[in-house]
Amino acid sequence: MIFRPRIFISSTFSDNKEIREKISVYFRSVGAEPLLYERELTPSVIPMTYRENIKEADFVILIMKNNYGTKTDWDISGTHEEYKIAQENKIPMHVYLLFQNSPDSTIVDNPLVDDLKKDQVSFFYFKDDDELFSRLTETTFTIAKEIMISQIEKSKLPRDSIMKLAGNSDYCKAMEVIQFIEAMKVCKNKNRLSWTGHNLLSKCMDKIISDFEPYPHNFLNWKLDEFMNDILSEAKMFKEKHSSNFVSNRGSVCEYVFSGGSYFISTTTKNAQTVKDEEFNSIIDKFFKKYDEFYWCVQDVRTTTDLIGKY
Repeated sequence: MIFRPRIFISSTFSDNKEIREKISVYFRSVGAEPLLYERELTPSVIPMTYRENIKEADFVILIMKNNYGTKTDWDISGTHEEYKIAQENKIPMHVYLLFQNSPDSTIVDNPLVDDLKKDQVSFFYFKDDDELFSRLTETTFTIAKEIMISQIEKSKLPRDSIMKLAGNSDYCKAMEVIQFIEAMKVCKNKNRLSWTGHNLLSKCMDKIISDFEPYPHNFLNWKLDEFMNDILSEAKMFKEKHSSNFVSNRGSVCEYVFSGGSYFISTTTKNAQTVKDEEFNSIIDKFFKKYDEFYWCVQDVRTTTDLIGKY
């Protein structure tokens, strides 16, 4: 059975109607189940049904603008109630506060924000709904990671075990990239190939782009993720310029074999003069520099993972 995380959207309704719907549509598109009291949780025969439903959520998105909200029988607003319930039940949560002129102006006469400060809860300031939505989509991977860690912790798995699982997962995925690129380098040297005069590098970059570009985040470790994004950026740059300046010739000069497949490599002929050799060399150098940074970061991940729980 596929796990669909339940994400509760907590905010006042009147001033957040459109953004609540937009967030709901987005989370559904990425496989989550958004919970909005005005749609999924009502009508109900149970009074204040959201108090129970929020306990079933895997994650909470809390949004606070100018309107604190109408007080309930708890003598606080419904959004404030939802915050307290999430905190008491240790449900992971991201908090977003409207920025007005300065951060200090946002926290005046707002009991919920007072509680956030007292509880030392971090939050993100946004200037408008567009910035709020952009931030939410950018942190989708972080939300998924926090839900995963929360679910594992609920299963009583020790935190050291969680960190080992995350480290081993990143390491195994990263090693596939390293083995692929190292095999490519061996193939080039063994067959005396040229990075631009043959299509070896271009084909390999095609695979890296197709395997990793579709996903905004590929690793739990943020450094690995940044290095992979840098590798992708240089790979796309090379691919774009190489394909517009060179054409592959018929016939192959060798076969590049790697785990999971193989490529027949051919020579290329320059069909345009828009990019000088020096520029190609610069792009290639940057690609391998980013790869080297990625490589050593992977070694650090391996070492750090191995040391978890030993001291």
